[in-house]
Amino acid sequence: MSPETSAPAPGGGAAANAPARARLPRVRELALLGVVIAGAVALHLASHGAFLTRANLAVLALGMSFDAIIVVGMTVLLVAGGFDLSVGSVLGVSAAMAALTARALADSGLAPLAGLGVGLVAGLGVGAINGLVVSRVGVNALIATLATMSMGRGLVSVLTGGSEVANLPASFAALGQTSWLGLQSPVWVMAVVVVLGDVCLRKSRFLRRAYYVGGNEESARLSGINVANVKLFCFVLTAALAGLAGVLSAARHGSANVSTGLGTELRVIAAAVVGGASLSGGEGTVAGALLGVLLMQLITHALNLLGAPPEWHNLASGAVLLAAATVDIVTRRRRT
Repeated sequence: MSPETSAPAPGGGAAANAPARARLPRVRELALLGVVIAGAVALHLASHGAFLTRANLAVLALGMSFDAIIVVGMTVLLVAGGFDLSVGSVLGVSAAMAALTARALADSGLAPLAGLGVGLVAGLGVGAINGLVVSRVGVNALIATLATMSMGRGLVSVLTGGSEVANLPASFAALGQTSWLGLQSPVWVMAVVVVLGDVCLRKSRFLRRAYYVGGNEESARLSGINVANVKLFCFVLTAALAGLAGVLSAARHGSANVSTGLGTELRVIAAAVVGGASLSGGEGTVAGALLGVLLMQLITHALNLLGAPPEWHNLASGAVLLAAATVDIVTRRRRT
C-alpha cells in the first residue's frame, strides 16, 4: 500500500477512494510529462531547431539544477502539510557566507570545504529555527517562514554590503564549475539529490510518515507518529538543500550578490504544486516536482525566446502557482 493510499482523506472515505488516489500521482506525472514534451517540441520548432540540441539541453539542465535541488525538500515539506517561503533567502545567505568564507581562506587550501560547510550550516540553522517555531511553538508556517525570509534577505544585504562578493578562489569555484561528460557539477548534484529524494520518499519508513502527517495530523498523532519531529525534519531538510544550492550557485557564478535567490521560493513552490504536491498536505512525489521544475524552465525559455523582460518571469511563475493551486483545491473538493 502506498503512502498516498494510506493517508486519510479529508472528510473520511479513504478506503472507498483508495484505488483512485493511488493512481492519481501517476496520472498527473504522465500528463505533465506529455505537456513538457509538447512544450519542448514547440520550442524546438519556434527556435528553428536550436532548442533540442545537446549544448542547449546541457544549459537547460544547469539552469534548473538549483531549483530542482530545493524542490526535493519542498515536496517533502508540502507532503507533510507545511511550506517554506524562506528558501530563496536561505540560498542567498548560504551563497554569501560561503563566498566570504572561501575568499577569506583563499590561501589556506581549505576554501572549498570551509565554504561548503559554512553554507550548509547556515541552511541547517534557518531550517531548525523554522521547524522549532512551527512544530514546537505552534506558529503558523506562513508567518514563521515569512519572517525568516525577510530576516534572511536583510542578512544578505548586510553580508554583501549591497554589492557583490567576487574574486573567489579557483578551488572553491570548482565546486560549481567542474564538468563531467559535458555536464557541470550542479547537474550531477541535482541528479543524486533527486534520485535519493524520490527513493526515500517512496520507500523510507521515516519519510513515508510525512504522508500521514500531511493527510491527517491528528490521526497520525493518535497512531503514535511524533508529528513534531517529522515536521522539524522536513523544515531542516528543505533549508539544508537550499543552503547546498546556495553554495553551488556561488561556486558556479564565482560570486554572490544581494539579489542571489530572489524569486526562488515562488518558482519552487509553483513547480512542486504543478507536479502534484498539495498545499493541503498528504500528496506529492519528487518525480512530479522535477517535471514541474522542468516545465517552469521551459516557460522561462519561451519568455526569453519571445524577448519578454525579466519582470514577466515572476508574473508567469505567480500565474502558474495560482492556476495549480486552484486545480488542486477543485480536485480535492470533487474527490471528497
